[in-house]
Amino acid sequence: MLFNIDRFFIDSSISHVGFILLALTINSIESIQAFIFYLMQYSFSNLNFFFLLISLGYFLYYYNCHYQYNLSDTINSPAMRSGKPLLWVLWRLLINIANNISKWVLWPNSGKLLKLLVPSCDQKFVSGPTNHWCTVTSHKMIEREMENRGSKSIILKFKSNMYCNSFRFITTKVLIKSDEDLAGKKLNPWFVTGFTDAEGSFMISFLKNPRVRSGWQIQSIFQIALHKKDLELLNLLQSYFGGIGKIVKHGKDSYSYRVRSLEENLDKILPHFDQYSLKTQKFSDYLLWREVVLMMQRKEHLTDKGVQTIVNIRASLNLGLSDDLKVAFPKTIPVKKAGIVDQKIPHPEWLAGFTSGEGNFAIRTPKSQTEVGFKAEVWFRISQHSRDEELMRSIISYLECGYLVKDLRNPAVEFSVYKFSDICGKIFPFFRDHKIRGVKAKDFQDWCLALKIIQAKGHLTQEGIDKIRKIKAGMNKSRCE
Repeated sequence: MLFNIDRFFIDSSISHVGFILLALTINSIESIQAFIFYLMQYSFSNLNFFFLLISLGYFLYYYNCHYQYNLSDTINSPAMRSGKPLLWVLWRLLINIANNISKWVLWPNSGKLLKLLVPSCDQKFVSGPTNHWCTVTSHKMIEREMENRGSKSIILKFKSNMYCNSFRFITTKVLIKSDEDLAGKKLNPWFVTGFTDAEGSFMISFLKNPRVRSGWQIQSIFQIALHKKDLELLNLLQSYFGGIGKIVKHGKDSYSYRVRSLEENLDKILPHFDQYSLKTQKFSDYLLWREVVLMMQRKEHLTDKGVQTIVNIRASLNLGLSDDLKVAFPKTIPVKKAGIVDQKIPHPEWLAGFTSGEGNFAIRTPKSQTEVGFKAEVWFRISQHSRDEELMRSIISYLECGYLVKDLRNPAVEFSVYKFSDICGKIFPFFRDHKIRGVKAKDFQDWCLALKIIQAKGHLTQEGIDKIRKIKAGMNKSRCE
């Protein structure tokens, strides 16, 4: 429901004054009683509004006692934007009261709300306006520019739709995590790159849009999708990039961290991967994606020629063009990918990040001729597409252990370490010092417990082998936490 505050006060004033004048024109006891009643009612109404302004002014004073901020920004005020003179006068009165009391400040976790909020007059192509005209619903600045933020949000899977008149709003239940929850968990830049090499993707989306001159709305998207067990890791990644992007539901049991904004991709994503470059063949996808982002910065995606160039790039990116795009752009010529030359391991944290995504800490308990009937083994493996075989060989050289196993049925290679001395002397110390992140960190902890039992020869007893088998039953895909 739209509240026209100025119309409310004008109508209220006219009605009260009208009844007062009507009572004065009729000389009777009832008219005198009516005159006194409406005079008192009108006085109390205005007195209440005056006290309300005083209270709000004091609230503003209390709200910003540590920061200086000028609220006399008539250009960006909701009242001025709405074009309603009386509302503007009331707004100015409220600001003067606040400024006369003291300086404007903010509570923790509030940000510059009055600077941030401006009226929204946006329209959706399907449902029309996003809200009533001139209602404050959109942001003048992105959230990361706000100071004094005390918490971050993680989007959970609950969503509900609610309808108000003919306008549709979507509400999302969020879980607030304070910065204290993330203390000591800040990600290393090379970890972020290694994890992106394992789980990240760089995408270009095309949506038909008749309101765009070229007929196509193009978006550059950086995405990392993970199982819901790794929701905290997605939150850490978002925190690393300064809070940009969104964490949204991605399938039945997964979430994805997505950055769609061109400005955010230019300000955060490109500088990171330009400085801390990818080491898998995904680097060639990044270079193509980067080229599109820079084209969009130059507004080339708004021309027919630019759209066709981006389609040519998209044809070589990831899985190529969809069937709809193939029909819409029959003259597409895929561009040539630039292969990566340097696949040496750049930093131990890169390997920790890559292992957090692609690594596997495994326990095997095959049958044997021992007294307990089973033997125990701990393995470490990383599997990858055969196009990154050179990278797998670099890992062998870097850790100075392991073997490369080629899959004869699929285009895949596997770096594998199962020699017990290498497990104890090289793999365990490395990942003890360079932490695994996400739910896989729990697998590594369980793996270490089994390793400790084996080192103590506990696997030679029935009790010890039972413990190892119980640990194995709750690891990796069997983990239900």
